[in-house]
Amino acid sequence: MYLVGSYEHVIDAKNRLAIPSAHRQEVPESPSGKKRFYARPVQMAEANGEKRRFVELIPEPVFLSLAEKEKKEDSLEMAIDEQDRQLSLFAGVKILEIDEQGRVVMPDDFLDRPEKKASRFAINILGRDVVLAGVGSRLQVWNAEEYHRRFDGAGRVRAV
Repeated sequence: MYLVGSYEHVIDAKNRLAIPSAHRQEVPESPSGKKRFYARPVQMAEANGEKRRFVELIPEPVFLSLAEKEKKEDSLEMAIDEQDRQLSLFAGVKILEIDEQGRVVMPDDFLDRPEKKASRFAINILGRDVVLAGVGSRLQVWNAEEYHRRFDGAGRVRAV
């Protein structure tokens, strides 16, 4: 499974995001027969002080494989950095199921919508216009403005 290419899309008023057909076809079914993503917000500090922010959509079989590796390393006496890594991987995850029309419903906490009251866990990454970018075994969902500011049409990094 390789998720490649980038596509511009809109998150509608009901928080639905259409997954492009090319990406949907590559997502394997879960053991339950459904196609699901494990969505997690990613915020990373860059050397220039800016934050790189996007939502990562990980197909369920890929996420379960990652989780199984973490389980093997799980211990009550884990180092703080290991605990932080597991917290980063698991705590903010939401499970999104692809519906019959090929859409997922993005959680309110991931969206920057002034008309909605955000919870205290909101990260407000995505606006209405987004870009879905395939990055191998995962998809990244970027706020379109930030994506185009950072990357050219071929995925090459612009000077930021």
